[in-house]
Amino acid sequence: MEGYLELFRENVRKIGIDVDYAAIERAAKDDPAGAYFQSTIENIDTSELGEIDLVCLIHCLEHVENPSLTLRKLLLASHADTLLFIETPILDLARNFLGDINGFFSVQHMTHFSRNSLRRLLSENGYQVVRWSEMEAYNGVRIIATPNKSQESIESSVENFHPNPIQDIATLDLYMREWNDSIQQVVSRLANAARETDELVFYGAGMHTELLFGHASELLRSISIRIVDTDSKKIGSYFRNICVEPATVLGELDFSDKKLVVSSYGSAEAMLKIALSLGVPVNKILCLYNVVMAY
Repeated sequence: MEGYLELFRENVRKIGIDVDYAAIERAAKDDPAGAYFQSTIENIDTSELGEIDLVCLIHCLEHVENPSLTLRKLLLASHADTLLFIETPILDLARNFLGDINGFFSVQHMTHFSRNSLRRLLSENGYQVVRWSEMEAYNGVRIIATPNKSQESIESSVENFHPNPIQDIATLDLYMREWNDSIQQVVSRLANAARETDELVFYGAGMHTELLFGHASELLRSISIRIVDTDSKKIGSYFRNICVEPATVLGELDFSDKKLVVSSYGSAEAMLKIALSLGVPVNKILCLYNVVMAY
C-alpha cells in the first residue's frame, strides 16, 4: 500500500486501509495529510472516508473475506464518476502456469474467481465494466469499472468469454486434473531423492514445504529431515517439530549422505544460487521444477 500511494502527487488526498497496524503507522507518519485506517474493508465506516474518486484493489479482492460486502462498502463512498481499478487472478488463465504445487487455489486467497464469476460479482454489487484486460504473462485481470449509473459500458471484448456457467465447470475440471498431475510429478521427484539418500535438507520453512509435507507425509515420515531458511523470524522456530536452522549451515554440512530440496517455486532460482555459493554440490541439490513462471 505504502509504496503504491507514494506514486501519486502530493496534492492528491490519499486513503489507505490495511489490517497491518505497522503498515498503517508508517503510512500515517510519512503522509500526515492522508487518512489511514487499520481495518478490513468490510468493517470500515464509510462515513469516515468521504467521497472517493479512485479505488484501487490490486491483488486485494481475492484476499478479503466477503468480496460482495467489500464492493458494496466502496460503492457507498463513490460518486457517479468514481473509477474502480481491480487486478486479480482468474481460473481461466491458471492453466498457463501449471507446475507450482501451490496452484491457483492458493491458501493465501480467500476467494477465487473465473471470468464469469468476477463479472457477475461486479454487476450484482452495482458496477459495470468499462475496460477488461488480461495479463497472460502472469495470471492477472485488470479491470476498470464504474458505478452502474455513471455511463454506458464501453467494455472491450474478451476473447473466449463464455457466459454459460457450465463452461466454468469444464475449465475447473480440466485445471484440477492437470494440477493434480503437477503435484504427482513433484512428489515423485521427492520420492526418488528420498530413496537415494539418508537425509533430506529442506531449504524453505514456508507454505511450499508445508504443502510437500501434506502431499508426501508418509514418505517424509520415513526419512531424517532438516529444515533451513534465511528468514530471521523463522530461524529457531519449529516447523512440524523440526527446529529451523539458518541457511548458512549448508556450508558446514557433509552432503555425502544428504540431499538439499529447494522448497519453493517463485524463489527457487535465488535459493539455488545461495546454496551453490555456500558450497552445496550441484548434484546434491533437488530442484522440483523444470520451468518457473513467476512474477
